[in-house]
Amino acid sequence: MSQISYSIYAIFYIGFSAYAFWVWRQTKAWSSFFAFLVSAALIYDNGIIALGNTLGEGELLRVLTVGRFCVHFTVVPLLIWTSLKQAERAGYDWAKKPLVQWAFRILIGVLILSGFVTEVHGIALELMNVDGVLRYMLTDAIFTAIVPVAGAVVALVIGILLWRRSGWLWMFWGTLVIFIAEGALRGTENVVLLVVQNGGEILYMLAYLQTELFLTTEHTERTEKNL
Repeated sequence: MSQISYSIYAIFYIGFSAYAFWVWRQTKAWSSFFAFLVSAALIYDNGIIALGNTLGEGELLRVLTVGRFCVHFTVVPLLIWTSLKQAERAGYDWAKKPLVQWAFRILIGVLILSGFVTEVHGIALELMNVDGVLRYMLTDAIFTAIVPVAGAVVALVIGILLWRRSGWLWMFWGTLVIFIAEGALRGTENVVLLVVQNGGEILYMLAYLQTELFLTTEHTERTEKNL
């Protein structure tokens, strides 16, 4: 069942990434481009897992799995920058300060570098059959959870700020959903967990994209009023 589900999600994310690309073309903002990159990365993430049984045990599946983690540690932290730029476009002056922006750059750089140093360099993978799907998994995945959690915490804070200032709830609820989805069934590896987690990821990424569109429209309207 999980085999079919991963395949469906991989195909779904192709369409979702097309929408994310369209959002980026509408906003022409790096923050939107980063959200598109994460959406596109989810095609690869689900696709490699879906191909596990087809590829079978061996070096090819292992190398492609290492690629999954490399993409994860490189792309996902970029959403932190998207959150900062959303706060800036919402009118929060602190988000424009060079010190704050450099602090966010350093945080992103540390997360990316730490991911490669702690997890990818000398990576230890174990071949497992999870709910009928053959896949390589990290034997020690502590840092793997830190990267998305760090981004989600930042997104939650920005989501609350957007709610207070603009009455925009997408980012707040989207982040709340991902926390629930990732934590509710932690430690359980089955098709239910797959559906819940992927459903949470979809809503989370959709929240980013809808917020990008909302802030572009609001920023344009605010600028026109000031003219």
